[in-house]
Amino acid sequence: MRKIFQIVLLFVLLGSLNACFHKDVMSDTADDVKQVLLFSENGKTYIITLESIFQANSKESNGGTYLVSGHSEYRLTTYSAENGTIVSRVDLGEGMDENQNHILGCFDGKLWMYGLGEELGLHCRDPKTLAVLQNEKKLKETGDLKNIQLARPGW
Repeated sequence: MRKIFQIVLLFVLLGSLNACFHKDVMSDTADDVKQVLLFSENGKTYIITLESIFQANSKESNGGTYLVSGHSEYRLTTYSAENGTIVSRVDLGEGMDENQNHILGCFDGKLWMYGLGEELGLHCRDPKTLAVLQNEKKLKETGDLKNIQLARPGW
């Protein structure tokens, strides 16, 4: 009886491993490129992309229909336009909406983005390292955004 239980348990484990694999946001291939921006500095050109990675939670087949459910995780990547190598990459986390993070553009050597989360909001990053230089809170404390209240969705 114990041998049968071990065999059944083995098949259950193998089946669960085969059903859905988690993709590594930092190293696996993106499923979609949401935005692309070119940035040039000191004679070098960089390609900045906002990419999504779909994480499947469940898969099922029913009468010829195949259903996959899951969620997307997002990342920001800077590539060298010379040879296509990754210069830097950051994980932006899960998003309820594909517009959770949005690239606004590059100005004055900074990558400007808007994120729906309160932690970053309107913020700027270093285009090469993608490190956050100033979040919305710091921008409001130090600049022209002092009296501006940006909209946030209720969800």
